[in-house]
Amino acid sequence: EDKRLAQLKADLNTYEAEMFTKMVIGKEPIDKFDEYVETLYGLGLDEVLEIYEAGHARYQEMAKKEK
Repeated sequence: EDKRLAQLKADLNTYEAEMFTKMVIGKEPIDKFDEYVETLYGLGLDEVLEIYEAGHARYQEMAKKEK
């Protein structure tokens, strides 16, 4: 999971930083925000969320066992 998460986050972080800056300085119109979000999902945002949710679920299970 860690290796896959690192790969996904590298691409997502690069795209997010580039597009956020472009939108802030006006090189990309804000009405392209939906397209921006779709691209994030296309780059694996849903998989990143699944990995984090699975890790959180494992943490919760461990916490229950320690009580």
